[in-house]
Amino acid sequence: MSTPKISCIVPVYNVEKYLRRCVDSILAQTFTDFELILVDDGSPDGCPAICDEYAEKDSRVRVIHQENKGVSAARNAGLDMARGEYVCFVDGDDEVSEILFETVIKKIDKDKPEIVEFGFSAVTKCHTEEFLPGDIAQEAKVDCFASWAKIYLRSFLSKNNIRYPEGISLAEDWYFNYLIFAYAKRISLCDTVLYKYYQNADSCMHTLSSKNIYDEILAVRLIESRPKIINQALIRNRKIIAKRQMLFCLEKPDVELFRITFPEVNKDMICEAKLKTRIYVRLALFLPQWLMSAIFKMYKKLAGSMKILLFEFCDILG
Repeated sequence: MSTPKISCIVPVYNVEKYLRRCVDSILAQTFTDFELILVDDGSPDGCPAICDEYAEKDSRVRVIHQENKGVSAARNAGLDMARGEYVCFVDGDDEVSEILFETVIKKIDKDKPEIVEFGFSAVTKCHTEEFLPGDIAQEAKVDCFASWAKIYLRSFLSKNNIRYPEGISLAEDWYFNYLIFAYAKRISLCDTVLYKYYQNADSCMHTLSSKNIYDEILAVRLIESRPKIINQALIRNRKIIAKRQMLFCLEKPDVELFRITFPEVNKDMICEAKLKTRIYVRLALFLPQWLMSAIFKMYKKLAGSMKILLFEFCDILG
């Protein structure tokens, strides 16, 4: 079998409404030396049949059917099957520009990089915002953005044992990106918007549960278990983010988890935060769960009232 230049991996789960849009945008590429690997992660809708349909029509499409194991396991299964020199990831509810592969191949031929980053647009029902890699700080790229706005040298991933952490449902991209930016020595930037990221309201990225926070903690612990931690500042920042989520992003603050998790960054949180946050963090270190829950409920109610007053004031001025 011939070796394609690019392997494009699409994890597929419960995206029947969007999958054809995604796959059609990939198959419409002006650069044609690629394979498309569709990983059906036990999708309960019509996605498995759609995947097989495309494989029958186009020899570049390869399909994996597996029981539901999560997006990390789906991407890893795609990596195991990939034959391309470079590999990229596309989510099943997104789409790409028809010149994506053509554009990054020009960068690859010129720079011989381990990673090529390219621009993307984030699309909601209300607006579209564009992001270019040269405008985003490395810390923000690791903490906030997914692994789909990049293309990777497959041998680089293998050499550094970079794979997705299975069993983690929210922080898997952060873990992957941390390792990418920790180990990569040759990164090319492509200031062209080539990926369209749809922020769907029902996506797991728009909800936060205790399980998500435990996933964040596990992702940090997995990084720390590696032989060499390269960027301590990024690890520290992620610990602070996780601890803030314990206090502010759940239905009620989990003060017991807050106290026992990453205590080494408590001082940093108190020193760097705004006054109201510093007070809140100090209280969380000493007050019982029931009292912190009551304070949090009062705080949210007050914050909501202030927002309503602000909107009304803006309406008057407008």
